[in-house]
Amino acid sequence: MRAAANNGAMTEATEAITAGCLWLRGFLSLEDQLELAEHIDRHDRTPVKPRPMDPQPRTLILGDDGGPSLSYAFGETSVVNLMVERCNEHLKSHANLHVLGVEDITRYSAIKMATISYEAPNGSFPPHVDHCNDGSLVYLASLGQTANFTIKSPSMAEVRRLKFRSGDILIFDAGSDASILHGVVSIDEAAPNAPTGALATRFPVFRNHRYGVQCRVFRERQR
Repeated sequence: MRAAANNGAMTEATEAITAGCLWLRGFLSLEDQLELAEHIDRHDRTPVKPRPMDPQPRTLILGDDGGPSLSYAFGETSVVNLMVERCNEHLKSHANLHVLGVEDITRYSAIKMATISYEAPNGSFPPHVDHCNDGSLVYLASLGQTANFTIKSPSMAEVRRLKFRSGDILIFDAGSDASILHGVVSIDEAAPNAPTGALATRFPVFRNHRYGVQCRVFRERQR
């Protein structure tokens, strides 16, 4: 996996939304997205059920233990580890770490990855704060159709609305103190010649779905 090219420290591809939250637009190349989708598909054990009349977002069952998440230790070479480490290298080299209130995130103890599937156009998730007071950061990658996403922190006067596209990553503080309120309003339906076409060719679910790939990264505790 390699990060998409960018042109500067705080270019249009990397934006500080608010204290504790960074948006990396177009960070994952198509090749990166295909690798991540393949990794999820290989571990997906979600039962196949008839489509309901009003489909709700669904957390995928990953792995053989019936749980919703996969775990990765520091030093593993999984596609998830590599994605997180590419993000970390980018933020460190472009002096963005101060936005997250940390000095070094290149070392971490573990990652937990879960994936939520949203069907277009009505897939949504109400605004919420994660309240994970364990020092973790969330690296949220988007695959497939574009999500209409909202962000609001206590220091922001208004809610920020984002077009959260396939290949974008949001990195934010998951703690109660940061109070990063975030949610999904809806999912855009595919347009002709949409850039997700190649992804949907390999994985047809992306013709009308968006995956929110949440990687919770647990930082190494200071000694």
